[in-house]
Amino acid sequence: MIPYSIQESNNIKYEYDIKLFYSQDAGKSYVGPLKYIEGHVGEEVLAGPDKVIVWDYLKENPNFFGNNVRFKIWATYKPSTLNLGGPENALLSAVLPGWGDGKVTTMKHKLNWLYYSAPAGALLGSSIWMKIRSNKNYDRFLGSEDITEANNYFKKSDTQNKAALTLAFLGLSYWVYDVIKVGIKGLNNRKKIKRLEEKNKKLDINFGLNYDTELRNSELGLQFKF
Repeated sequence: MIPYSIQESNNIKYEYDIKLFYSQDAGKSYVGPLKYIEGHVGEEVLAGPDKVIVWDYLKENPNFFGNNVRFKIWATYKPSTLNLGGPENALLSAVLPGWGDGKVTTMKHKLNWLYYSAPAGALLGSSIWMKIRSNKNYDRFLGSEDITEANNYFKKSDTQNKAALTLAFLGLSYWVYDVIKVGIKGLNNRKKIKRLEEKNKKLDINFGLNYDTELRNSELGLQFKF
């Protein structure tokens, strides 16, 4: 068993990918990453004081004797899902497209969610502008005294009105898509958080001394649960 701990110095939570190496020459060279390991190792490891790696060294290397042994724990890390919100943030995107994205995904800058608002805003803004132009041309059509001029204004108004409806449909579709996307991402975050909590539970490790009456010998056993 190799116990270790991870401490974080700020409020941001991270997930670690832990790998284990060992040395039998007092750290001059290391072997690994090791494969026959269990416990708080691999991906999705969280910071904490009671981390333990259980290594089946006989499977890994039958010639391992522990002389001059040293272990090295190597880790990479990334921001954790623990920092992110759940499906309730879809309500934020229902108020303003993109707002909920900043709560359920990791962004380098706090206002990067505005980039998600831009497509819907551009489409809906263009729809309003096109509708205004359509209304103006329709008013000109109503005030025309010349048939040819009236037909031209009517055609422009009709074309602009159809364009306004198309842009509005696209903008609203993107808005609804963003709400659904945030909801699904939030649900996935909740599921991953449960998985993280389960993996990072403190290991239940028990030592036991058993006596075999038939063979008349004793065995020291190690049991651990995840």
